[in-house]
Amino acid sequence: MEKLSKIDVSVLKDIYGQMLTDRQSEVLQMYCDCDCSLAEIAEQTGISRQGVRDAIVNGEKTLVNLENKLHLLTEKRKLVNNLTVLKDLVRQGSCEKALQFIEQMISGE
Repeated sequence: MEKLSKIDVSVLKDIYGQMLTDRQSEVLQMYCDCDCSLAEIAEQTGISRQGVRDAIVNGEKTLVNLENKLHLLTEKRKLVNNLTVLKDLVRQGSCEKALQFIEQMISGE
């Protein structure tokens, strides 16, 4: 598995976070969103630094596996991209092109 940025992990956690254990969710939140070090997390949670690292690694694996199976983030990004294109077409006054683009989206082309 390639190394994910903290932002990537945080975004995946927002989507799939309910599928993590409470400990994984807490540790990833502190690590990604609060930028705490392993030592700081260990001190605040009362677990070892190795336990913190294991929770991070296992939580990241869970999030990546879920995305690989469900593709919710990928689909969300496609939708946002398509809506941006559509918005630009409407702003340009290209209603016919906007309708064609909608038809392409619906048909899956």
